[in-house]
Amino acid sequence: MSEVDVPAGDAEPSQQPAGPLDELDRGVLHELQLDGRRSFREIARSLGASEATVRFRVKRLRDSGVLQILGFIDPAALGYGLLADVLLHVQPGAHDAVVAAVSAWPEAMYVSSTVGGADLYVQIVCKDQAALLELLSERLGRLAGVQKAETLVELKVHKARYVYDALGAEPTR
Repeated sequence: MSEVDVPAGDAEPSQQPAGPLDELDRGVLHELQLDGRRSFREIARSLGASEATVRFRVKRLRDSGVLQILGFIDPAALGYGLLADVLLHVQPGAHDAVVAAVSAWPEAMYVSSTVGGADLYVQIVCKDQAALLELLSERLGRLAGVQKAETLVELKVHKARYVYDALGAEPTR
């Protein structure tokens, strides 16, 4: 399985907006969440639509940035036994430079801007504690614009779920 990078600029819809999601869109999304490798034919049968319609809907949802199809891999299976979340407090005016620098690290799996107790959230994977120490003390320590960093090391994941059951319902307002 190949690595999938989602650069910051591509994390948002990049082309035509999908518009409001209708019942069929939500059904297609739900089916793909359950099994991203299902064929368009199987999805069409399940939803009572034509295969061509499902193919068109998936293309439109992907082109608009609503849908990405990828495989999740257990990082420990690849030798990355340590998962850490780093909360960064960044100097005003340095935000974009810090985002660009941290996003370029191969260990950074997820980078997002936040409000509240920190300016940036970074999820990183490392092979071990020594690799985490090097990343935090050497690379992060030399990064201009970072005022403070808080690191949370995950000991055990109790739940990791990326299926949004509410896709079948209209959003509440």
